[in-house]
Amino acid sequence: MDAFGVDKCATLKELHGDLARKYKKHASRIESVWLSLTRGQRIKCLKAGAKDGEVLRHPFDSSMGNVCKFIPEWNSRDVSEKVCRIFQVDTEASINREWAAIEGSKGG
Repeated sequence: MDAFGVDKCATLKELHGDLARKYKKHASRIESVWLSLTRGQRIKCLKAGAKDGEVLRHPFDSSMGNVCKFIPEWNSRDVSEKVCRIFQVDTEASINREWAAIEGSKGG
């Protein structure tokens, strides 16, 4: 087993597959509900799902340390916009890039 952990990688891929299936099944309904909310309601939802209600204010907000380096797209400015880029992401291409980065870090 390498430093990243083969078992952890397999579990991560399984969890991703489950999330991707759920996204494909429910994305249009989630987006519809999201777009029906006001900006304030969207920010409230975002904070409700965050530890201690703490979220980035913008992609470069360093008030939470290095969080902005890992999930810059999860910030109250961008996520609360009426047209949220999160629903426009090419998830398949994005995930393939992430897996390639993980595989590359393992030297494989």
